[in-house]
Amino acid sequence: MVEKMKYPGDANDLRRRADDAINRSTNRRASDKEPLTAIQLLAHELKVYQMELEMQNDELRRAHLELEASRAKYFDLYDMAPIGYMTINAQGLILEANLAAATMLGVSRAFFVNRYLSYFVPHEDQTTYYYFRKLLVETGTSQPCDLRLTSKDGSVVWVSLEAVSSHDVKGTSVNRVVLSDITWRKQAAEENMLNDKIMRRLAVAVRDSHDAITVQDLEGRIIAWNPGAVRMYGWSETEALALNVRERIPGWLREDSLASVWQLSQSEVLQPLRTQRITKDGTILEVSIISTALIDAEGQMYAIATTERAVNEHF
Repeated sequence: MVEKMKYPGDANDLRRRADDAINRSTNRRASDKEPLTAIQLLAHELKVYQMELEMQNDELRRAHLELEASRAKYFDLYDMAPIGYMTINAQGLILEANLAAATMLGVSRAFFVNRYLSYFVPHEDQTTYYYFRKLLVETGTSQPCDLRLTSKDGSVVWVSLEAVSSHDVKGTSVNRVVLSDITWRKQAAEENMLNDKIMRRLAVAVRDSHDAITVQDLEGRIIAWNPGAVRMYGWSETEALALNVRERIPGWLREDSLASVWQLSQSEVLQPLRTQRITKDGTILEVSIISTALIDAEGQMYAIATTERAVNEHF
């Protein structure tokens, strides 16, 4: 007598499904009373076993496709991410890194293996990195930390580091580190600081200049008026900012003045011009004027700065 094989756990469910599939294909119902001969039972068992193998293969193929899809998703999320990812151990040794991190430092991913992250940290930022790791070890998380890393070609890359403690598949404690390239932000901040210094120095120079320094928009409205202009023309800054430059130009010279604005739009600086200007008390003053076009980020002139000096003054 051929005995049916016994299946543990989930295998019993697979056996049942395979048995049902064979019965459906042969139009045999479980309630059929006619017993099977030994040969028929053996043939049935072989068909069931074959069906089980086909079902297992189908499930393995489906699991394989799901695994490939999961790997592709992981690749997109990890390797193709626009920011750098690293996994380091408790001692700071790099275990793996994504493409963005490698590109950021101009190295291959293999170059990271068995190197400490501190290898890329210049001497002046080692203390910052030490406290970053210390906080990570003590709390499991870190505060964002800005520091420099040295790339393969020796150039400096500013990065913002963030990290959190985790465990790998073996249960070993590791740290997941995110690196964001902030070089452009640091360079912009440095440029802004430099520009601020230049502007402060320029403001002091304008304030302390004996010459009258003014700025007017393209409609002729006065938008800047330094103390030298107050002394030369008599209008206070508040009064001057309510004036149009035409009010300071004698009537017989206004047409020539408008022509000089057009000439200025074709270049950035005009040659010194000897002309006349009206003071607050109505005096006609002989002056030498240098006009400069002020250009915006799009290359368009938006205002005119003038440096004006009375020709009868000696410095």
